[in-house]
Amino acid sequence: MTSWQDSSIIRRADGSYVITHNGYPYHVVNDEEVASFWAEVDAWAQAHPDQVADEPVPTEEELLAHAKTLKTSEFDRAMADIDAELIRSTTDIVAAMLTPATLTADDDAASALSTDDLEQSKAVFTKLRTIQAQNRALRAQVRTAQTLEAVQAIEPVTADGVAL
Repeated sequence: MTSWQDSSIIRRADGSYVITHNGYPYHVVNDEEVASFWAEVDAWAQAHPDQVADEPVPTEEELLAHAKTLKTSEFDRAMADIDAELIRSTTDIVAAMLTPATLTADDDAASALSTDDLEQSKAVFTKLRTIQAQNRALRAQVRTAQTLEAVQAIEPVTADGVAL
């Protein structure tokens, strides 16, 4: 059986180590739970600096690309949620347009939208379409942002304030 000393050891920027222990990667942090094991790994690493590699630090470009990917995913989730609400209001509008204007007493009046409900659905639909347009513009800003701070400052607009 090989020990963790026989495999590669990576020192992370926070002072922790990544080793292979019992055939699996293991993150050794300096906390109370594994303090004695961390001390053993740290002492060995200091005694064998040629066996320890420092974890590569991502470049600014890599950090920016990662932040853009995460932020774009936020926009995609927010816009998918809004799309679901758009489908609901579109369904209400289509149903109202297909329902005859005059219903007899024994017709299913409960399934028909009132004029007020139809107007509300139209207003919700218009508001959601406006929010989607804003999000498309903001998502484009994420793609062209030049700094990590600029990406983090851009937030998707949600449908939370729309009366659904």
